[in-house]
Amino acid sequence: MNTMQNMDPSVAAQKDWPVKLWLLTASLIFVHSVLSYTGNAWWGDFGTLIVLFWAALSLWPIVKRESDFRLPALYFMLGILFYAAADLIWVILGLGLRLDPGSSISLAYFYILPNLFFVVAITLYLMVNMHRWNKIQLLLDLITVSLVTGTAVYNLFLKNQVGLSIETLPAFLYLALDTIAITIVITVLVATRQSPVKDHSISTILLALVFFMLSDGLYVSQKLNGTFIANEIPDWLYISALILLSTGIKIAARKSPGARNPADFYEETMDFREGPFWSAAWILLLPILSVLLHGIRIQELLNYALLVIFYLVASLYVQNSIAVERTLKERTEHNTLLQVLVAERTAQLQTINHMVQNDQLTGLLSRNRFAELLDQTLGQKAYAWPLHLALIDINRFRNINNLYGQEIGDQVLIQA
Repeated sequence: MNTMQNMDPSVAAQKDWPVKLWLLTASLIFVHSVLSYTGNAWWGDFGTLIVLFWAALSLWPIVKRESDFRLPALYFMLGILFYAAADLIWVILGLGLRLDPGSSISLAYFYILPNLFFVVAITLYLMVNMHRWNKIQLLLDLITVSLVTGTAVYNLFLKNQVGLSIETLPAFLYLALDTIAITIVITVLVATRQSPVKDHSISTILLALVFFMLSDGLYVSQKLNGTFIANEIPDWLYISALILLSTGIKIAARKSPGARNPADFYEETMDFREGPFWSAAWILLLPILSVLLHGIRIQELLNYALLVIFYLVASLYVQNSIAVERTLKERTEHNTLLQVLVAERTAQLQTINHMVQNDQLTGLLSRNRFAELLDQTLGQKAYAWPLHLALIDINRFRNINNLYGQEIGDQVLIQA
């Protein structure tokens, strides 16, 4: 209670900000879901536009901020903005010009632009965070995810297709861009073997992209089968995914407004090279979807199983190599630290030894050290040279101290 009372109001407001944003996001998705379910045409035509333009333009302050986050945020914003613009054109064609927007090939190509921007944005994220991953493990993740995703997309959409046409070409371009994007997204999810920050902003962004790509898949499937109807489940998934995407970007930017690498979305010290294999479950996302839609096919399951088994075995070898490398690095750093400590302790002992054996003012041997060396010398049995002992005194030295002071006397001793 005292902590809350003593907390700075600005800090408290900053802590409550993500919570309020999540409540707003949940409210928008809930209202959108209810109105879509009840078939509210006004919401499908105009309300959705308001939400989409808000989701896009509310990212502008993040884009203006001077940081490495601005470039990925810019492409995410452009993706949402162009999707909103495409929906606006859809409304103009449908309500203003009384045309069929679903038959417009140009509009279908325009809807491809958001996918392109999202591919660029997630590619930038992968490039910015490249230093956090082991290159061999990341390459293995990327190859495995590419093979599994490509196989699943072929089984889901292309296996029974006869050929291309002008009408179906945009749908296949959707699939091509979505395959690239979801491959990168799942690769990032699989390769991230450490727990992210508490707000899970990157998980929100990646999952929103996954939902967007799955929405594309559902749209393409309905389009190829001639069953697509506007303002139905695909559109609901699109809008919900874009709202989540905008929310995740805002929370990620809010988390580290001053960092030079806020595009990482993670703690600056986070390392993704090692960790448990639970993240590999993301590889099974599309195979599970394929089984749910097409049923169990033994040959496909065997193909997926062989890819996953090969991946797990290879990853185990790579992870062991990473662990050995980390152990060697830790030992080297430990040995280096010990050497530094030994050098510092040796220097300290030498300093203490010099202080004990020498006079602090003149640097000459102390009385105890002089007596010790004299005893050692006199204790020797034979001498190769004559031994002389001289006693030197400064006459009337006390007068110097009395007349000129202690400091002058010290200077006389040093120069003498």
